[in-house]
Amino acid sequence: MTLKLLMFAFRIDPSDARFLKLRRSFESAGISVEAAAPVLAGQPLADGVKGLDAGPRPPGRLGAWLWNRRLKQALNQAGDRVTPDVIYVFDPEALPAALRLKSRSGAALIYDAHEFHEDEDPSAPERGRWVKRTELAASTAIDTLVTVNASIAGLYRSERPDMPTALIVHNAVDPASEPAEPGRLRAALGLKGDAKILLYHGALAPMRGLDLLVRAAPLLAPDWTVVLMGKGPLAEALRFAADPARVKFLPPVPHADLRHWISDATLGAILYEDTGRNQHFCSPNKLWELAASGIPMLATDLPELRRLAGDRGAALMIAPESTPANLAAQLNALSSEALASYSDAARGIARTQTWSSEVAPLIERIHALGAARIRRA
Repeated sequence: MTLKLLMFAFRIDPSDARFLKLRRSFESAGISVEAAAPVLAGQPLADGVKGLDAGPRPPGRLGAWLWNRRLKQALNQAGDRVTPDVIYVFDPEALPAALRLKSRSGAALIYDAHEFHEDEDPSAPERGRWVKRTELAASTAIDTLVTVNASIAGLYRSERPDMPTALIVHNAVDPASEPAEPGRLRAALGLKGDAKILLYHGALAPMRGLDLLVRAAPLLAPDWTVVLMGKGPLAEALRFAADPARVKFLPPVPHADLRHWISDATLGAILYEDTGRNQHFCSPNKLWELAASGIPMLATDLPELRRLAGDRGAALMIAPESTPANLAAQLNALSSEALASYSDAARGIARTQTWSSEVAPLIERIHALGAARIRRA
């Protein structure tokens, strides 16, 4: 009998690399996967995700309350239409509906915490308190907790003691079957082959060191160009502040093509600003995406970035309080020999820590949970 798994979330966008990799791995392991998430205005869903319609969001606080209630109803109704063996939840917003579905169906429940969700938005303490209540209420019903690194696992262990000990699945990348096709990034920007590129790829959003990059760009040696590839709420402000001769902007590219674009970079920027516990303990997808292309990193000296990249010699680490002048001085002093050493170490990460090896224990756990559910049915 084929094991049936429902991937359930409040948001699954087309660039969610973890979701895309998980779904592909589960299906390759012979698991039947269905995915569902609400349709949110202006936020497309990943291919193959069933959209749950809650209608347009009305204005005002009452409108917001009614809309959130409709979202919860949509999630509940989606759960009522299926009888999975395993429910795989991606965010706390989907936990209440998942608990309802688990109670009805007897399915096993897996909670994949991409971060410590209580601290996901430091500017929204009310949401943080709601997340804490929701996760505590669900603690004993969760059969498997999954998260992205040892530090986040430690937070859940200390603050959600009734949850299972977390299974850690780092956001690693499998080696590509074919080499990357370099030249796309340079061609799009009109840069010569000897130009050095400091690349940031991802959301143009706060707390990612983007202002630092823009302000450091004019202080860099002439052979350096800063490239920001993505979209987000800071895009307009960054363009206004940037020197167009030293900072270039590109839209995001499809995840399947990403490695071809980043392969032109000299350094990849991972400059989180140490705002809150999630930033302090971050280990973003881009760490492994860069490593898979042999691109060394410019990273803030934070615990997981240090452990996963800096201590392996794959990253130039800078202090969270670095100034544009500090940053430019360190980059201008980089020798070609140092860059080559960082690049070799990045390739070493890609060779020794792959997505297939990371996800294998999770797939084994899913098969065990699903088999137990099928035996009880």
